[in-house]
Amino acid sequence: MAAGATRTFKRASLLIPRDASVASADLSPLATASKPSRTAAGSNPEKLGEAARLVLQSATDDASSFSDLILPTRRFVGDTTGPAPR
Repeated sequence: MAAGATRTFKRASLLIPRDASVASADLSPLATASKPSRTAAGSNPEKLGEAARLVLQSATDDASSFSDLILPTRRFVGDTTGPAPR
């Protein structure tokens, strides 16, 4: 979606990040290697998959045994975010 937003802003002659900021919830190599590099945040996909397995397993076992799950999140500040326009 962020890539589509970037293309749409460019077609509208808006400059990123001067006129609009774009960020992604996908911290994949594609996001960080894009031109301009996209600001992104996300979790480790393997840990996210393991968390999904635990949630599904708790639904089939004793749901009361499931506790809160917090995944570490990383962020990458790229060239697609800047200060808000005045």
